[in-house]
Amino acid sequence: MRWRTSGVSWRLAESLVALAQQLDAIWPQGGPADGTIGDTAHAARRSDHNPNDQGVVTALDMDEVVEGRGAALVSALVAARDPRVKYIIHEQQMWRSYARAGTVPWEPSPYTGTNPHANHVHISVSGLVIRYDDSSAWNLTGLNSGGGDPMASISVEEWQSILNAAGVTDINNNPLVEDGLYGPKTRSALVKMAEGTPAGAHHHNELYAARDHPHRIV
Repeated sequence: MRWRTSGVSWRLAESLVALAQQLDAIWPQGGPADGTIGDTAHAARRSDHNPNDQGVVTALDMDEVVEGRGAALVSALVAARDPRVKYIIHEQQMWRSYARAGTVPWEPSPYTGTNPHANHVHISVSGLVIRYDDSSAWNLTGLNSGGGDPMASISVEEWQSILNAAGVTDINNNPLVEDGLYGPKTRSALVKMAEGTPAGAHHHNELYAARDHPHRIV
């Protein structure tokens, strides 16, 4: 999920820049696409995706890209209990770092917002500048190049074959060249699958079925 707003002066909280950079290093193959500044719908309501009074956005959406990564990221963040975290949302659940009536800090509770956050993890950080601009490294113990990724051992060429077998195309709606090179076309196909575009959402189940039969057209 990507949001872009032109003509607005804003920046992402330094803590979230640090988190995004760490995740890009951990998951370079099909790494997360970052949602930062809110769209017009967000601007019309209270949201951490809107810049605060200092022009700082204190929320980040990390696209799952590969099934299982979202849950792995949530588990790592909840286990670390970083004081910079305000709350996390994923798969219709919310983890708050603070107590609220009927909930326990860091325990999941139902999230009933209109967006179920099914394909991405939302992370909001504290509104205190000393915390949201704390760029120290995040404790992501348990995440590595394979953490939360059931297909991490598959090579780029095998990924391309799997995506082709599932009918997921590149940004130009063409099949991928199975050359083992991870470039913008392969990345665009992975993002299509993650973002729920017709080419991705329609073939999501077929993609994982094709994992075990990469040369079968489904």
